[in-house]
Amino acid sequence: MGQRRALIALDASISSPNGTFTTPEMVALERDNLNLMHAGCGQNRPSRLPKRFANGQQTEDCPPIKSRWAQLILTTPEWLASIEGRAGSANTTTVGSAPS
Repeated sequence: MGQRRALIALDASISSPNGTFTTPEMVALERDNLNLMHAGCGQNRPSRLPKRFANGQQTEDCPPIKSRWAQLILTTPEWLASIEGRAGSANTTTVGSAPS
């Protein structure tokens, strides 16, 4: 028989009204991620902003709101920047249009 793993019950939420579960390993992974994020606060050297994003104007492949997102990603002093949006609203395209 395999080893039985412990589950940690989490509170109910709007998306999971019956509650959810996690494992101690996932809690540790999340703790490590949070520690890494905190360690990176203010530690990034922002990229030089390409002209195509410099004034937030629309380009052929990047409407104004996405251009502003690219500006944020490229100029933030943080190690981590995130874009949240509905599926199909060009989040991946926006990130892909920013030079690495």
